[in-house]
Amino acid sequence: MRFRLNVNGFTLVELLVTIVIGGIVLTAVYEIFISQYRAYMIQSQVSEMQQNGRIALLIISRDARIARYNSRVDGGLGIPKNWAVHGFNNTASSTITDPFAQDTVDIADDVKTGTDAIWIVYQDDNTPDYLVIPPGASFTANNFSFCCPDNLLINGVDEDPFPYDDGQLLCLIGCGGIGFIEVTQLGTTGGSCPAGETMVKINFAPGQSAQNYPSGIDELFPEPIYIGSAVSRIYYVNTSNELRIATPTTGGFSSDPLADNIEDMQFAYGLDTDADDLINTWTNDPAGSEDEIRAIRINVLARTRREDRRNRTFFKDAVEDGSRHPAAGTDGFRRRLFSSEVQVRNMYLP
Repeated sequence: MRFRLNVNGFTLVELLVTIVIGGIVLTAVYEIFISQYRAYMIQSQVSEMQQNGRIALLIISRDARIARYNSRVDGGLGIPKNWAVHGFNNTASSTITDPFAQDTVDIADDVKTGTDAIWIVYQDDNTPDYLVIPPGASFTANNFSFCCPDNLLINGVDEDPFPYDDGQLLCLIGCGGIGFIEVTQLGTTGGSCPAGETMVKINFAPGQSAQNYPSGIDELFPEPIYIGSAVSRIYYVNTSNELRIATPTTGGFSSDPLADNIEDMQFAYGLDTDADDLINTWTNDPAGSEDEIRAIRINVLARTRREDRRNRTFFKDAVEDGSRHPAAGTDGFRRRLFSSEVQVRNMYLP
């Protein structure tokens, strides 16, 4: 007995129809996937942008709020008002004029043209501070002495718990201003101190550290002076759209990143021009009026990391006296402006 096998298969037309239908289904699935992926990437970049902007605004606002803070308000000691906050309007280079009237400051980075920068100084209250007793009749160009509690010298000046080390950058604050020196040598020396304290001498190299007079600092400060640790920070935006912090180090300033994708930063300063503790006017350039600053308006413009080339309809109008972004037309960068107005409380103090 013979069996007939059904050898009929799919026709060419059937195969083509199947391939076409399968292609349509796969294309639809792919388009849905790509659409969802784009939406995810956009949302991820927007979230990153918001986080960068909030962090930048939070840290700058915190420092601005406590500018000029110091624990020694007696006897006229403390950070002078015209040294606490300095604004640089529409910066154009990496070299910033030193507000402390010593030298220009090269922060070793390319500052973005047209953005603002701000320099803030206050005492670091996490470290001890001591009144300086000048050796002999004057505060010399390259050394000074102070009475240190003996409980900090149980292991000598080279070991803990003594708070300072060779190579450390210290701050000197007095009636006439603020300066930074690098410790080159520590030692104890003879001198009159109260019971339970020992005279400690600190040597430093004039002109070696940032914000230090090339010939020394004896001509900078009228007495009295105290030694401590101060926070001195420059906030600026570089050409890579990074918000960075510059701090004094040996021979200049070092720079560290704070937030990415910051396109612009602009400031306005509220001034008390008649000493009645009320803000009379606002300015974008406080040069020459630093002692009248009572409030700071901070504006940080963040943008997404990548441009959305499928939606090039975005722009941001100029903030304060800054520039429009982009300068003309529109682009694919989503932007968000983060703003805060901060009262500089310590500027109200005498």
